[in-house]
Amino acid sequence: MTFNLTEFLFQKNLEERPDAAALLFLDETRVIRTFTYAELYNEIRGMASFLQRRTTTGDRIVLRLKSEPRLAALFFGSVLCGRIPLPVSSMLTAEELDYLVRDSGAACMIYDPALAAAETIADLVSVDDINYDSVLPLPHTQADDPAYLIYTSGTTGYPRGVLHAHRSVLGRIPMCEGWTGLGPGDRLLHAGELNWSYTLGVGLMDTFAAGATALLYTGDRHNPAIWPDLIERHQITIFAAVPGLYRRMLKYGHVRPWPHFRHGLTAGDALPATLLAEWQKNTGTALYEALGMTEISTYISTGPGMTVKPGSPGRPQKSRSVALLDPETGNPFYEYGEHTQPISAESVTTAPGLLAIHRSDPGLMLRYWNTEQSPSFDVIDPPFYREWFSGGDLARFDADGYLIYEGRSNDLMNAGGYRVSPAEVARVLHRHAGVADVAVLETPLDDGLSIITACVVRNDDVDAETLISYCHEHLADYKCPKRVVFVDALPRTAGGKLRRHDLLRLISEA
Repeated sequence: MTFNLTEFLFQKNLEERPDAAALLFLDETRVIRTFTYAELYNEIRGMASFLQRRTTTGDRIVLRLKSEPRLAALFFGSVLCGRIPLPVSSMLTAEELDYLVRDSGAACMIYDPALAAAETIADLVSVDDINYDSVLPLPHTQADDPAYLIYTSGTTGYPRGVLHAHRSVLGRIPMCEGWTGLGPGDRLLHAGELNWSYTLGVGLMDTFAAGATALLYTGDRHNPAIWPDLIERHQITIFAAVPGLYRRMLKYGHVRPWPHFRHGLTAGDALPATLLAEWQKNTGTALYEALGMTEISTYISTGPGMTVKPGSPGRPQKSRSVALLDPETGNPFYEYGEHTQPISAESVTTAPGLLAIHRSDPGLMLRYWNTEQSPSFDVIDPPFYREWFSGGDLARFDADGYLIYEGRSNDLMNAGGYRVSPAEVARVLHRHAGVADVAVLETPLDDGLSIITACVVRNDDVDAETLISYCHEHLADYKCPKRVVFVDALPRTAGGKLRRHDLLRLISEA
């Protein structure tokens, strides 16, 4: 049976609401461009035909564009014709971009002339040069065929590709009831860049699946005061962002009740209870939180009709099967879901375990890129634990079935919703002549959020500003340390392993 992610999102809308607004692009004062479902699909179909004439089925297509209509059309057009789009951040340095091109084995890059293109790929296409006169017949795809590729930070210090199947869109269905509450009359504004998986998923896929209207802002996202005005001017019913932006909006923007506004969505980082309370006080609406990962998107959440419990991202979404695994053995000691045991007061766990999702979930990735085959679930080979997949989050459940997040079993950091490998940042800093030794870690702030901090043993009198600037030359902005602490030596065990608790103490005393 054939199945295609793009066709799934558009088929019903083309039948029931072809002239309804599907996607709007905004600047500070106006709507730049509006697409109905019929108009957007025609753009997607045209982009698919352009790619069919230039590439072959299964080719990886790097999309190096800013948040604009052609990026959306190219992403879904690639999926429609059996190619595998790889959207990349416009913030990446040339060094980072070249790595993704080489690792993915991309056949083609489509880029905005205002952004640097990779020099390691033969077929470079300016987005301004794309044209198509007619459409070609589409190839057939299956639910388990590769659909798109997203790179996320890995524990090795290099980003790794997460390959998703066409069926991944079916794995997003529980999010509507359990988190977003989207319906045909909604207007959802997402604050993220279009190349981010959070924006592509919630901002576009989930919105289109519900027959709603997606809105994206093309201006300066660093100005938190713009978002309350956009919500009011464009009658936004649902807003999606990371907790850090909600905090800045409350501090610098005019956040107030909006008659048409229903609720906000937040993911990518833990939602502090104080931030939730302040948002509710100022707007009279809820913030619904979700917990997930690039490999499956969100699967724990609160949503309309649920009690929001401060300090918890929520409960497992309907139809999800989750478990807590023993960190030492990888065996499940607590299970919940359709194929497992229901949550009850008698089964409450007080000890944290590795939060895991069952292999049967359609939203789970096909595999990591550049692995020879799909993961074997017959053995324990982290992050795969027989029937379960775990991204390394530690958690427990309370008596009401709400998840309590306990941190991570590995050392990946969270920078405003982006997963960042400390090894990747440290690897860049180690190349600087002024650095003798370095450790990078996430450190908490007073408001419940955190920043990336580099602890450096100096070779000379290099200063913090110089090292931070050096990082910005080689890393995307969100990966760069916000703080540098100089120490005489890094605390290590006799075996050379970093003693992180001692390091955190040194930072707090600095």
